[in-house]
Amino acid sequence: MPLKQSYAIWNNKGGVGKSTIAFHVASRYAEEHPKENVLVIDLCPQANVSMMLSGGGVAGEDAVLANCMLPTPRTVVGYLSQVIASGSGAQLPNPMDFLTKVETVNDNLTGNLYLLCGDGNLEPMAPAIAGAASQPALTPNSDPWRWVHQIFRSLIDSAVASDSSRNWMVFVDTNPSFPSTLNLPFPR
Repeated sequence: MPLKQSYAIWNNKGGVGKSTIAFHVASRYAEEHPKENVLVIDLCPQANVSMMLSGGGVAGEDAVLANCMLPTPRTVVGYLSQVIASGSGAQLPNPMDFLTKVETVNDNLTGNLYLLCGDGNLEPMAPAIAGAASQPALTPNSDPWRWVHQIFRSLIDSAVASDSSRNWMVFVDTNPSFPSTLNLPFPR
């Protein structure tokens, strides 16, 4: 089954409730649609939606820090680092190596909810992302700018392919400093 739909929660001002909205909408949608997989991608360096999904408070903070401290972080930065280091055209890493099944850290939420955890190192990684996007095309079919801007679309496509027996719904919590750098996977 396909990607059903995706939504980006974005505003160019911080502190307006994007992460809270993402948490409530995604967790409620997962609860109301138990036969679908729900993926939350946390592109905000504060990782607030990741902390809320992971139980909130100290438990949520500890879960996010645990993901960030792994040798290969199980976070948005870990995924980006692997993809960018491998280069355009390389096989993508298995998305399930980077996604957290939320119920493993918060048994108050449903088993169909997945998280690509936020990471405070996302902002310092911005120059590497920009550098990869601005590389010259080495072959006629390569387009580094497009490749970088579709990294998360590729992650979503890979996640959907990994469990194609269910529809997928995706919610992206964004950082207001990344308004034009996302090529979000809205339905075709």
